[in-house]
Amino acid sequence: MSEIKYSVIDHHSMWGWPKQNTTPEEAEIVFVWNDFEKEDDVKKWQGQGKKVVVFEHGWNSFFDYELNNKPHIADGYMALGVNSKRSLIRAGVDEKK
Repeated sequence: MSEIKYSVIDHHSMWGWPKQNTTPEEAEIVFVWNDFEKEDDVKKWQGQGKKVVVFEHGWNSFFDYELNNKPHIADGYMALGVNSKRSLIRAGVDEKK
């Protein structure tokens, strides 16, 4: 079984798992702290066939999508709890993401 190559674009050192030493160019999955500030990169990576997953990077960070009408273009989102998950869904993110 081969390992999935992933890259982490960390923010405030919030990534809680081992960081693989893989660049976004080599990765199959890229984890980012949000997809609206990195929109150009997200679209570039997706255009290269990579999956992009946003991980919540601080208290209430996912509420930004709902409160400030932020776009949601990532392939998936990792919420820290039910409230942030509900906020993403209210903002229009497909609950399967």
